[in-house]
Amino acid sequence: MTPIKIKDKLGNVVPLGVLSHHGLTGIFVKQIKTVSSKFLIIWSTDEAHYKTISKEVTIYITADKKENPKICSHFKFAKSVDGWIATYIRTEKHKKNLIIATSKDLYMWSVKSELDISTNDAALVVNATTKTNYILYLGGLFVTHAKSKDLKKWSKESGLLYTSRNYAFDSGDMKIIGATITKRGILMFYDATISNGTLDMIQAGAVLFSRDEPGKIIWRSDIPVWKAMVKVTGKHRAYPIGLITLEGRTTLFWATEDGSILTAVLATPFTTAISPPKEKPYLKRHPKNPIIAPHSENEWENEAVFNPAAIYDDGKIHLLYRAIGKSGLSVLGYASSKDGLDFTRRDEPVYEPHDGHALPGPEIDAGSRTYNPAEYASGGGWAGCEDPRAVKIGKRIYVTYLAFGGWNSMRIALTSISQKDLNNEIWKWKRPQFISPPGEIHKNWVLFPEKVKGKFAVLHSITPQISIHYADSLSEFNGKTFIKSKPPIGGRMQHWDNKVRGAGPPPIKTPAGWLLLYHANDVFDPHKYKLGAMILDTDNPEKILYRTSHPILCPDMHYENDGKPGVVYASGAIIKDDELYVYYGGGDKVVCVASSPLDSFLEKVKEDATIELNPKQPLII
Repeated sequence: MTPIKIKDKLGNVVPLGVLSHHGLTGIFVKQIKTVSSKFLIIWSTDEAHYKTISKEVTIYITADKKENPKICSHFKFAKSVDGWIATYIRTEKHKKNLIIATSKDLYMWSVKSELDISTNDAALVVNATTKTNYILYLGGLFVTHAKSKDLKKWSKESGLLYTSRNYAFDSGDMKIIGATITKRGILMFYDATISNGTLDMIQAGAVLFSRDEPGKIIWRSDIPVWKAMVKVTGKHRAYPIGLITLEGRTTLFWATEDGSILTAVLATPFTTAISPPKEKPYLKRHPKNPIIAPHSENEWENEAVFNPAAIYDDGKIHLLYRAIGKSGLSVLGYASSKDGLDFTRRDEPVYEPHDGHALPGPEIDAGSRTYNPAEYASGGGWAGCEDPRAVKIGKRIYVTYLAFGGWNSMRIALTSISQKDLNNEIWKWKRPQFISPPGEIHKNWVLFPEKVKGKFAVLHSITPQISIHYADSLSEFNGKTFIKSKPPIGGRMQHWDNKVRGAGPPPIKTPAGWLLLYHANDVFDPHKYKLGAMILDTDNPEKILYRTSHPILCPDMHYENDGKPGVVYASGAIIKDDELYVYYGGGDKVVCVASSPLDSFLEKVKEDATIELNPKQPLII
């Protein structure tokens, strides 16, 4: 995204507000000089190239006293019957006044009234109702309004109009962008930008008020009507400067301190199209969650049990789950069930790390060798077999897992067991082999549960694109041959999954394609590990057919926050009686399950993948 720069030959200018006149768009600015400063308007015919500079603009406080541009900010403009009305903030000696001024030609202004306020945000609506000529909305965490018939005397109405909302996109401070009158009522836009380091998620919300009762909300957007992620440096963060409505569209404007302009173009009216999705894809949690918890009498699993692999075979669901005791060594436990909900577990681990495979020797510095979630962020273990995934191909069960041998040794290992031995609970595992190279850090690799294009398929990355390694035989991984892969990079910048972590359970073949669940974070909600879904093409799984616009499972329950807060980590999924069961770790502590009818789930994934916020794609220049 390339922002517009509005710098004139006289030096840098600071954008203050936006207005439109005779089809032109004007940016109201102040030019700051060492000794003096002045107001100007820079005009554009296309909202993209600002070249024509106006003569100086003057605001008279009294007949012989002019406004000082250096102490004025946050201008909003409204068209009246006989000219223009402006509201702006004057900050003087730590005191803020909201100023209302009028003009007939945009260049000579007279102050009509001053209000002592504590906010920077205001929006004036002209001829809003039959009872009064002017409505003034005042913003911040709590939005209020005032009325006037002559712009001189204002009556502030009691009561709050709307506030920020916890757990919504507008949970923080809200800055009023502007308001406009539509056939449906008074439509106000507000800025709900959130920041994370050098990234800003610029978000705009909207509220519709009744024209007859300007304090009555008819509708409010539950999701942003527009959003975009921008990279910022230093103090050059975007701040809203207003809106204009022209030729059936509304354009929202932001500016930065270096004189850049960002715009968002929205088709209007659009309120019917910004309603929340009819129904987001969902998984229903089992009411008995967690279904497997640490076993106090088993030393090898008395601290944490989580992140299970899942296989459905011979009428039974098999779980291989990661378990940690006080020793801090990760091993695999086993549990089985007929119904997928009530599990019987073994008292001994069924798979343990091997020398050289997730079991570092004493010469390797692996930190404290005990269970320590503070030191080992991924589950609290210092070494061992982590986060298994399992598939059945032919008559063998193949398991990939993270062989964690300390922070400098995180590799993907592959082992297998016969289908017969699994069902009989005889644990004759094939000696593991690494499939990722030494000296590299990889996680979340999964096998497809059947051959693709006639070959074994290992999905080793899902960002920036789906990456799959095809092998004629898994025996090619003989200690000398490995899969070359790059670590996860980024995600979808405008969505919840702007930081993708990796695949969840192995792909599941469905009539719609390969169903792949995956884990991701939002950099603006970084402490929550969430689950998304995508559907890959059956014959060409590098191609994504559908991808959810929203997470399908978030760490909202207490058992998903009691251990490591904010984690749902799915690593096993099966289909039983046309029902999708997803097995996941909650808070790096317990095993949980969530389910949904498969057909319904697939339809919701498709629906959510095609949702658009507006009928017209927003533009940013």
